[in-house]
Formats: sequence, C-alpha cells, structure tokens
Amino acid sequence: MALNCCKSMFGKADFKSPFGKALDFSYYDGAKSGITKCSTCANAYYFELLSWDANQDVRICGLSLIAVGAFEKIMVLAEKFDVPKWPEWCPTLKDKRLAAEQTVLKDAINELVSAKGPVTFVIATESLTQKINFARKIIAGDPNVPPLQERLDDSAFLECIRVTNPVW
Repeated sequence: MALNCCKSMFGKADFKSPFGKALDFSYYDGAKSGITKCSTCANAYYFELLSWDANQDVRICGLSLIAVGAFEKIMVLAEKFDVPKWPEWCPTLKDKRLAAEQTVLKDAINELVSAKGPVTFVIATESLTQKINFARKIIAGDPNVPPLQERLDDSAFLECIRVTNPVW
C-alpha cells in the first residue's frame, strides 16, 4: 500500500492529502459536500461537512465510500455546465437552456448520496486536496465518538475525535 493513500492515513498528523481531486456539490467559504478520489488507490468518497473549529478554518468532514465509477459519472455530467478547475472544482449550473441536463445531474447526485456507504472515517482539513490535519476511522457503535448527526459547533467534535481512545 502506498504511503500517500487513503487506506494508510490513519494515525498521522499534518500530511499531504491523498485526494487529488474534489468535486464540490455545495460550498460556503469552503466545501460543504461533494465527492473526492484517492490519487493512489482510486477509491472515491462522498464527503460532508460535520463541524468546524471555532474560527471556521478547519473543517471536519465525514467520508463515505461510493460506487466504482460514480466520481467519473458525476464529473462527465458536470462538465456539460462548466470547465473543470482541479484540484477542487465547484461547478456552476447557470445556463438555463440546459435545464433537462441539470435535472439529470441533480438526479445522479441524489442517487449517489442515497447509495453511499456509511461514514467510514472523519478527517480534519482546511483544504481536502492539500493537507489533512488528521484522520480517524469510525467504527460503528464506538461509544467514544458522538453520533455523526450531532454536528457540534466549535472544536468539541474535533477534540473528541482527536483524543478519545483513537481507533487508528
């Protein structure tokens, strides 16, 4: 397994992100949700903002595995509306003449989100494609991690995941 792979990032701090591309679905001073792909093993994930630090710089995101080919399918559909701007791209859907294609893209995104797996790990990052502050595996039923639906404000969630009986 390569050193800079999503499968080998647990137990590390402040390392180069294994995610070479991120396609953002929603954005507010940074990505809130979207899909990303490991540059090494090609695993693709749906990511969603769970919380952030007190300054709203470090984002804590949950990542869920998505189907093989799903990243490419969404990318091809989004390219009809906007030119990709990698490593992180948030396509704009402004052309009203393409309403039918927009519906196809939105339906594909909704299908992907419905079919994604459970959150398998949580990362803290300021930029998903640049540097990962830390990553933690999520084990179903771990009593030391608050339910992911409880999107805690400030750094409480961050600290819980970083220091409480880490499952590296």
